[in-house]
Amino acid sequence: MRIVVTKGKIQSIVAIDEKFYFDISASELGVIKLNPNLTFTTIQLKTLKVSRNCWELALPHLVVESHGRLHLVVYDRNCIRNMCLFEMDFSRLEWCSVDRLYDQVFFVGKLHFTASYSARELGLKAFNQTKVIPVIPLIVVI
Repeated sequence: MRIVVTKGKIQSIVAIDEKFYFDISASELGVIKLNPNLTFTTIQLKTLKVSRNCWELALPHLVVESHGRLHLVVYDRNCIRNMCLFEMDFSRLEWCSVDRLYDQVFFVGKLHFTASYSARELGLKAFNQTKVIPVIPLIVVI
C-alpha cells in the first residue's frame, strides 16, 4: 500500500504505541498504523487557534512525543517569543495548552527534528531543597 498525503507533505512525525502521528492542519491529525496491516486514517480535531489564526503562517509546527504523550510546538520563525505548547487530549480530540513540562526539555530543529529529554538527566535543576518552583516549558530551538 502506498500512502499519499494530498494536502501537503508530512512535516513532523512521531511514534506512540505502534502508531505514527503527524499534523495535517489545525483541525486534522494523520495516523499511520503498521500492524497488523498498514492503515492510514485521519482524526478530526477541534480547530486549534494559533498565532495570526493561520496554520500555514504559524510554521513551523512540530509534533513531539514525551512519555507516550503527543505534544505540539507552534512558533513563529520571526519571533520565538510567540512559541506555544499543546498536548493532545485524545478523549476530547483537541490540543490543550500546556504551561509546563516538569522534568522534560524539548529540542526542536529546522529540519523537523524533535526530541524530549529528562532535564534532570541533562544536569538541569527544576527545584531547590526547600520548595518546588513551577517550571515553565523549556523548549530549545536548534
